[in-house]
Amino acid sequence: MIALLMAGVVKGIIGLGLPLTALSIIGAVADLRLAIALIAIPIVATNIYQAFCGGRALEMLRRYWVINLCSVVGTVIGAQILFMVDPDILTTTLGVVVIVYVAINATGFAIRVSDAAAPWAAPPLGLLSGLLTGTTGSVGIPIALYLQARGLDKESFLRAIALTFLISASMLVIALLEKGALGKEPALVSAASLIPAFAGMAIGQRLRSRLSEDLFRKFVFLFLMVAAANLIRKGLF
Repeated sequence: MIALLMAGVVKGIIGLGLPLTALSIIGAVADLRLAIALIAIPIVATNIYQAFCGGRALEMLRRYWVINLCSVVGTVIGAQILFMVDPDILTTTLGVVVIVYVAINATGFAIRVSDAAAPWAAPPLGLLSGLLTGTTGSVGIPIALYLQARGLDKESFLRAIALTFLISASMLVIALLEKGALGKEPALVSAASLIPAFAGMAIGQRLRSRLSEDLFRKFVFLFLMVAAANLIRKGLF
């Protein structure tokens, strides 16, 4: 419950981070497959709320349908891999990619994906995002990097990433059900976790309203750096 409360606060502030934050805490004491099942319902429910709050869900779906479709394909494939192989290699790779991205931005050399490059960048990043969602439960990090590189303002970023997370997480839940990993007991615990998750989000949203665009981006990069370090730790150790 504490893990979901903390994860909810992070998500409320920067619009992402519930799965990674919760998994980094729960994963220390539980198997990765069980940890993913325990947070499955809060991931879907919190992103339903965030995606449709503000009334821009259809706009974001039209603008980013390609990357989300590729993410769905990747999630389905990744969920099969989760039950076949050790996901440590993918987890470590994701951590390294995120750290490189954040380090480049921290030096002031901001990466941007132009309108011309976007159609080429979206499909592979969507597929990679889905693969990592299915194998590690780390929902949408490559797509978050893509949206940052597109230079979205704070509110557009929040709406777009919430829709992505909702789509990817819903596919992950379906895959877990198909594999029998989301049984009665994990489902009940996951449902009960909605209370601390939404409480944490409410706290985080109050804090977010006081952040400037620049400070918001710094919080996103700080979270990504911490999350990446944790991913590498989990992958190597």
